Amino acid sequence: MPRYNGHQNVDFQMKHTKILGIVILLPLLLSACALFTSYDDSAPPPPVALAVCETAKAQVGKPYRPGGTTAKGFDCSGLAFYCYGKNGISLPRTSSDQADAGRKVSEKNIREGDLLIFKPGFFSSHTGIYIGNGKFIHAPGRGRSVEECSLNDEHWRDMLSQVRRVIPDAADPEKKWPWELYEVPRTRDFVAKLLQLYFCPQYSCKESYTLCRTWSSQFFEA
Repeated sequence: MPRYNGHQNVDFQMKHTKILGIVILLPLLLSACALFTSYDDSAPPPPVALAVCETAKAQVGKPYRPGGTTAKGFDCSGLAFYCYGKNGISLPRTSSDQADAGRKVSEKNIREGDLLIFKPGFFSSHTGIYIGNGKFIHAPGRGRSVEECSLNDEHWRDMLSQVRRVIPDAADPEKKWPWELYEVPRTRDFVAKLLQLYFCPQYSCKESYTLCRTWSSQFFEA
């Protein structure tokens, strides 16, 4: 029966710890930029947002058409897809995917051009385009036409799930990593100490530090 010495066991454990470390660390690094980005949600709408509203208003009266994305007829997500697309804003095609487009803003900061996500059912979603003054435009359903409605209507107010800002402001900050916003040492030594602290405290200080310093070189420049 083969025998393994202590160094082989440490190597085996280190390989698995390395995989675990990368799996845990990488999503944290990728999400960090969003955590360290701030926006001015109260900023006035840019011109393109107003243009989207005008495009939406021009579709009022067009027939509802399942799967429709043209002026011949729309479903709710097809209307949003068309109006934003006509003004250079790319949106996903379906309402469920549109519910994740852009970023969420509070209702108190709603403005022209925002995308409204309604929840008429637990597994369903419905979209509309906010045009200002408490009004929005949507494609309501079979046998009906694109229409303007009010968020002051209790029916729609109760179903409103979220407001999505899919049109970026010119003044929106560029997303940056935390170490670009703050004076954080960007060295292998610094990151190695963090990796050692969280992922391999069971090894001796010298062994784990050497390993973690090797890992950190995969993510940072010396």
